[in-house]
Amino acid sequence: MTDHLHLPPPCQPPHRAPGRRTAQRRARSLAVVMATMIAGAAVTLATFVSTPAIANQVDNRAGSTTSREPIVVSTTVTDRDDTDGRLDIAEVRHRITAMSRRNVTVEYDVTTQRAFRVSRLQARWRNFVIELDQDGQSGAERNIRIAMRGGRLVADLISNATREPIARLQVTRLDGHSLRVTGSREQIGARAYFWVSTFHDDASLRCGRGAGFPIVCQDVVPDDGWLRMDRWAWPREFIG
Repeated sequence: MTDHLHLPPPCQPPHRAPGRRTAQRRARSLAVVMATMIAGAAVTLATFVSTPAIANQVDNRAGSTTSREPIVVSTTVTDRDDTDGRLDIAEVRHRITAMSRRNVTVEYDVTTQRAFRVSRLQARWRNFVIELDQDGQSGAERNIRIAMRGGRLVADLISNATREPIARLQVTRLDGHSLRVTGSREQIGARAYFWVSTFHDDASLRCGRGAGFPIVCQDVVPDDGWLRMDRWAWPREFIG
């Protein structure tokens, strides 16, 4: 399907309206190529999307609020091999661990189809972003951007209203394909979220240059709508 979107610069994925569903986007994926202007130069942006395979979705619960055992809720969603470049997403997962009603930790994991070097990540051309809908209204209030800064792998929590950093989060390299971001519910808890990976490399055959302009390959999971989270992950200030 060809989907014409007005996209911001490659490092900033578009926001979504919660619960949006479009039947056409369940057709087979095609590359979306559009001309944009970045720093006065035209950029060709190729966005690859497809319906994720949600065959491996789980929702596990253990423990109770009246015992010493924590409540653990986890959900895993898989995505097809559908995007060129090193950052094609294969699987995303979130895990909520509630030690008490006030002590809740949230983890977000991403796994790519192909191995990648974290040293090659950067804020503009090669990164991961998680968009967080915290209040249940249209759009995301915060995002998490994972990239290299100053020679270190970092995960910055950013306000979508001001574009200013709020906090630097814990990020862990799990293996050659996977990363994990960890934070408190008040920092990174959400009612729903989605992932975006962005990849461009001049040396890449398909995500390098076309007609002299950069080609940026993006993968979005899920390709339509949001991944809903258990109520334990909702920030307390937004719980009605």
